[in-house]
Amino acid sequence: MQYETRITNNKFLANKHAEILDRAVDIATKNVTSGGGPFGAIIVDREGNNIAESADSVERTLDPTAHAEICAIREACKKLNSSQLDGCILYASCEPCSMCLSAAYLSRLERIYYAADRSIAVKAGLSYDDIGAPISKSQIQMERLQVIEKDRPFDMWRLQQLKTEL
Repeated sequence: MQYETRITNNKFLANKHAEILDRAVDIATKNVTSGGGPFGAIIVDREGNNIAESADSVERTLDPTAHAEICAIREACKKLNSSQLDGCILYASCEPCSMCLSAAYLSRLERIYYAADRSIAVKAGLSYDDIGAPISKSQIQMERLQVIEKDRPFDMWRLQQLKTEL
């Protein structure tokens, strides 16, 4: 495969990133041949060890959140026994959707490398319409309602001694 050298100036690292990204694309390709979606993801730790890899399993599990990136994040968190993936890198066969990108932020991944961009996914019939759109433009109608006790869970969270800061 041909790779853009914009990934990094260090050729060794660029080749390593491209090698791992190739594996993510292979995972996605194999998943399509077995009836799954065209997405694959790999997470490596600070030392470059592969700690999690997954393919999209939305249709197989009937779980709309079972995107490859989400499944890989779940697996990595279990392996590391932590909800925080500081220093870890996500390699994805395609640009992450808004849900997967949010999960990457929440898990504190350090970096994401991806192969196909959203335009390729859109050509295949997948939607990225709501990414970055204001709530008023969302495809799902949303409305904030006033609830008197809306602050209570957050007040309790602030007082909690044993917590992981979000």
